[in-house]
Amino acid sequence: EVMTEYNATQSKYRDRCKDRIQRQLEITGRTTTNEELEDMLESGKLAIFTDDIKMDSQMTKQALNEIETRHNEIIKLETSIRELHDMFVDMAMLVECQGEM
Repeated sequence: EVMTEYNATQSKYRDRCKDRIQRQLEITGRTTTNEELEDMLESGKLAIFTDDIKMDSQMTKQALNEIETRHNEIIKLETSIRELHDMFVDMAMLVECQGEM
């Protein structure tokens, strides 16, 4: 009786783990069959799952760095355009002052 209860508890735990892993895989956009999940659990090769997450994380960080770099370049461009605008305003004032003389 104790062994039967132990086996039932172990089976329930395994099913909960399998469901949790399947949900996590679905969140990352990866679908798996029951056979693939069983193979992962039996072989302990959940590293495939974590490797995909690490790769996605690295790609996301790289994209963020590129976006930040581009943002900084746009800010520099905006500053340059403002300086150029100020120069044209100064030039217009000089021309206007010379016209009055």
